[in-house]
Amino acid sequence: MKLLRNLIVVLFAGAVMVSAQANKWEKTMEFSGYGTTQTTLMPMLGEKWRIKYQAKTHSGVSIDVLTPDGQILSHVFNSISQQGPYTESWNVTPGMEKVAFRVEGDVNGWTVVVEQFTDEIASWKLFKWRRDNAAETQKRLSRYGMWTGEASEEMQQKVTIQARRWRITAKSYQTGRLKYEVLNADGDRIISNHRLSEGESESWIYAQGEFTILCSSIGTRWDLVIDVDENASGN
Repeated sequence: MKLLRNLIVVLFAGAVMVSAQANKWEKTMEFSGYGTTQTTLMPMLGEKWRIKYQAKTHSGVSIDVLTPDGQILSHVFNSISQQGPYTESWNVTPGMEKVAFRVEGDVNGWTVVVEQFTDEIASWKLFKWRRDNAAETQKRLSRYGMWTGEASEEMQQKVTIQARRWRITAKSYQTGRLKYEVLNADGDRIISNHRLSEGESESWIYAQGEFTILCSSIGTRWDLVIDVDENASGN
């Protein structure tokens, strides 16, 4: 009888260890930006999630969780001066099946890492999403327009977009200052992105209607591209 009890204790302890090993913090997405940027949508599959914020300098930062139609689901962080690294975790709540993040951060550059506390099933689903998301997203997008500019050239363009979800991508060809903004019909800034180095920056908008696109540069040629997801739904 004593041997049986010992065996049960050992089996129970082993089950607890396996369960603990199966649940882990796992990176869902890493996103870098300059100024105000909205991320792509991502699934929230774990029981908990956390966010890590790192900036180049001490500056104000505000981070919101967005629903697929662009509404603020929750306000997770606000600081007058934050460089990082900053980390905090929360439970996944109803309505968070798929979300994006709006980050108003350091114009000199910042990085956000989103992690989820997953079991084996959620981990597998996240792996599939990370593996397939970029290709599947590109398949859904169609080109709305593309603009190019020389160094120190400015652009102001009004656009009417019927899609509920669209992406704006800016490419800087060399070190310099590239700034682009998206204003809604009321003149409110949705995006205000500053890039100081060669490369690409992207941001997502979860709204349709009339918008004004502003772009200016100092010391670098640039491209600005808008791609729309015409079949976007609320998830």
